[in-house]
Amino acid sequence: MSATVVAVAALATAVYEARINRAVQRASLWPYLSEYHSRTASAYTFNVRNVGLGPALVRSFQLRVDGRPPRPWGDVGTAAGADPRVRIGVGS
Repeated sequence: MSATVVAVAALATAVYEARINRAVQRASLWPYLSEYHSRTASAYTFNVRNVGLGPALVRSFQLRVDGRPPRPWGDVGTAAGADPRVRIGVGS
């Protein structure tokens, strides 16, 4: 009888520890997005980088100039006062 009680207690402890470990693993794999802005005389840079441990899934983003989305991308530089010869691009 006492062996059965000890076995059930050991099983319950193992199940409890497995749940705790699973929760800790999920929490430790969260992405963390960091943004960085840089402006020089000839360029403005906006970077978003995943510095977390898990994968980051960016579903969408919006860029607006004076409250409106720019079309085409070249309008971003023009609206920001950049030299029209400056190349505007998007990278991943």
